[in-house]
Amino acid sequence: MHLPLRLSVDIFMLALGAALSYWIGAKNGQVIHQALAIGAVVFVRLWERRKQQSAEQKEERREKRRQRRLRRDGRERQEAERRANEEKQRAGEERERVKEDYEHHEGSGAAQKLFAYDKVVLVHETTLTESDIRLLQVCRHFKQHYIVVRTKSDMHIFNYTVERRPPRRTPEQAREDFLSDVRQDVARFREQHRTTANDFRDQWTNPSDIFSLLLLVGGDVIQKALAQFTLNRFRPMAFSFGWVAYAFGHLLFAVGNLKALPDPDCPCTITRASSMPTTSANQSWLLGRLVRNHEYWSVPLIKDALKSGRISEQDASVYELMEPPTRGLPKGLQVFIYKFIQPSSNNRSLSKDWPWFSGLITTLIQLGVAAIPAGLYGEWEILLITAGGTALAYATAHFSGYSPFLRSRGLRGRAVFTLTEGNGSRTAIVFIKDTGIGVDLERLTRVELTEGSQILRIAAASVQLVFWVALLITVSGLKTHTWFMVAVGALGMMQNLILAGAPRTPEALGMPVQLEQVVGLPKVMDTLLELEAKVPYAGKALLPIYSPGRLREREVEKWEALESGHGRVGNVP
Repeated sequence: MHLPLRLSVDIFMLALGAALSYWIGAKNGQVIHQALAIGAVVFVRLWERRKQQSAEQKEERREKRRQRRLRRDGRERQEAERRANEEKQRAGEERERVKEDYEHHEGSGAAQKLFAYDKVVLVHETTLTESDIRLLQVCRHFKQHYIVVRTKSDMHIFNYTVERRPPRRTPEQAREDFLSDVRQDVARFREQHRTTANDFRDQWTNPSDIFSLLLLVGGDVIQKALAQFTLNRFRPMAFSFGWVAYAFGHLLFAVGNLKALPDPDCPCTITRASSMPTTSANQSWLLGRLVRNHEYWSVPLIKDALKSGRISEQDASVYELMEPPTRGLPKGLQVFIYKFIQPSSNNRSLSKDWPWFSGLITTLIQLGVAAIPAGLYGEWEILLITAGGTALAYATAHFSGYSPFLRSRGLRGRAVFTLTEGNGSRTAIVFIKDTGIGVDLERLTRVELTEGSQILRIAAASVQLVFWVALLITVSGLKTHTWFMVAVGALGMMQNLILAGAPRTPEALGMPVQLEQVVGLPKVMDTLLELEAKVPYAGKALLPIYSPGRLREREVEKWEALESGHGRVGNVP
């Protein structure tokens, strides 16, 4: 009976007993609680009887299930025995047939020796000889096989079950299938028993974690390399993963309205010569590089000045312009006077020096390296990543925040600027800018960001960052031929590093100049007086730097005479 039905019957019997007990107790004049006690006793008796019947029914059902299970197990056992007998009979028939075939081709002695050890097959590494193939072809008809893999240091044994092949398959097909199974089993076994040597070999064959190599160059290197193209319109720079770090930094510059150019690596002072000269510390990385690499880029300008006659051979010999500086011998101050010139078509072609061409050449080499896996293996992933990264690098360099507007700003009048490393330096560089020609160096020291809306700069930097992160995620999915990606990234890193530290001429930096004169005397004061005589106000502007104290009476007289000779009255310190 179901549980609800049983409960209904029990409740009905309880109610009937309680009513009967109440009627009997009321008729005899007894109290009602005695009647209820009698009813409870009747209910307990009925409940115990019901539980006994339920237990008997459960035991009966359990016995029926056990009988059904025994009958089913018996049928399965009989079926398994029947299949085993059939398999054994079929294996015996195939064994006899294969034995006859093998004896027919190889001889009875070899066959008897084979079947004496029919469960052992020797496989040396994965190289199988013709005799091994014949042995495996015979042994594949047995159910269990034990493959012994002999290595240089140990011997490992494991077994496997050969899948039954259709009888219509040719011996060649059966042999190939079986050898394929053996090779897969051996490869799986070796994968499970890897050693440190295997890990090193696989890592050097196909590196899995290449980001530690690709991200060696940081954003500071890219920033300095881009600073080399501050005044250039087209900035060829090779693709490397240092651009990812630079994209984060560039977004910070745009959001915080910070200085995008790096700090100068050669501290110097810039003065503007006028009736009231100004002196300020240089904040331009570009001008610092001009001062640091002056000995490099001044040599071709000196040769040009000698060739054109602006400097005589005698002056070059006196100033030792074509000789390396002699250490240990104190010399006076040398002042190189340069003049900005109008760039012509010839100057434009010559301004593209080897650091400029290195970006284009490296880009072509990178694309060639990335095309190798596409041509050999038909895998285009590395070529697509390299092409996309190159396009993104050129676009980021173009919209990096360095603008050529500096070339056309602040050109309203004539100005004279002097760059020097301060008191104690033996070289000062004077730049003369005529009206409409040249660059305002004083403005160049103060510029930080290009003009325009800050919101547009933030949006452009954010879009660039999203594309670079997406490219980085795409590269993380490479699993094969990663050495080509490492080679592409290494080429880009080397080009960025070389460009960041390469010395460049003013023409290549976007400021074509020519050497006009060189002033240099054993005493600094005499050099400043000579400079003032040739370039008015230039020597006077350097007096607070090279002679910070009070002048001697004799020096004051020389300066007053020079001032009166120029037709002006100045306040000589």
